[in-house]
Amino acid sequence: MKSLLTTTLLVTSLFCRAQEIKQVKTFFIKSQISPFGRDERKVDIIDSADFIRTVSLEKNNENLYDVTDYYLDKNIKSVSSSTNNNVMPTYAGNVISYYKNGKKESEELYVTGKLLGGSTYYSKNGTIKKKVFYSLDNQKNRVERTEELNDSLGKPFLDKDGTGIYNETDEDEQVIEGQYLNGLKDKEWKTLNSKINETYFDEYDKGKYIKGKTIEVNGNIINYDDMEKLPEFNGGLKAFGSFLGKNLRYPAKARDYNIQGRVYLSFDVDKDGDLINLKVVKGVNEELDNEALRVMRMSPKWNPGTQRGRAVKVSYTVPIFFQLQTSSPSKTKHFGSYR
Repeated sequence: MKSLLTTTLLVTSLFCRAQEIKQVKTFFIKSQISPFGRDERKVDIIDSADFIRTVSLEKNNENLYDVTDYYLDKNIKSVSSSTNNNVMPTYAGNVISYYKNGKKESEELYVTGKLLGGSTYYSKNGTIKKKVFYSLDNQKNRVERTEELNDSLGKPFLDKDGTGIYNETDEDEQVIEGQYLNGLKDKEWKTLNSKINETYFDEYDKGKYIKGKTIEVNGNIINYDDMEKLPEFNGGLKAFGSFLGKNLRYPAKARDYNIQGRVYLSFDVDKDGDLINLKVVKGVNEELDNEALRVMRMSPKWNPGTQRGRAVKVSYTVPIFFQLQTSSPSKTKHFGSYR
């Protein structure tokens, strides 16, 4: 297999519609389902990729970067805009996705990387599957209000007020049934996972998740208060920042040459809380990249992510900021975010 450098590759009309020539960065992306959605990782060769992502080098007339994903057969997978031109976009505005058969899969609206406002999802036959409006509550938690919900033939589950009973088998062969009240999940929802013969019961109060339980095939019951919980450094982001601030050292050569920037690291937090598969997603230079890796390899165990009360492996991305200040000693800035 031929290794291809993706960070500097420029493509022209191969991935441009209407023969328009654009300068873009091209990335090969591996995608897989994780407990918290779809996990995307950059890979170095197309043979390992699930799709191709191109990001424009220059901003468009909306002061954003064009992002286009392609299936390996070169058909369009999604069209969007981003506030950055990195491998992992921060979406802004409409993100339109397509099935492999060319039919529209979804139209989603993002505000600075957050799914907010109205979104529409389609079945593979072109009928509307679901219309949702996303908002934030007083605690900045996302609220999902379902405005329309139909089966694959377009038959509605809900009335005009968003109230009704949902009962359907999803693509993962899970049988899901529950009640909507004014577009919000309410009371008990039951999910039968036929693949592993488990049953989940989840309780809602007008869209707010209350608690749940898993009944395993052997009858064992697992109770939980959060359906999903992200991995966390022990003590939270503040403690994580203190750990980085205590251990990061600004490399002398980078300091002398005034080299600054963000090093993006990706890793997995496994079921035991260990950080594995550490690598640089986007670097600055060898010294800063290696320093960021060195310190993250020193990290103590994290609190692992959980799904339905069980520990699960979760992928994470952390940008670490190296910034020089002339009026004070060298400093670094940092924060972590799930992707």
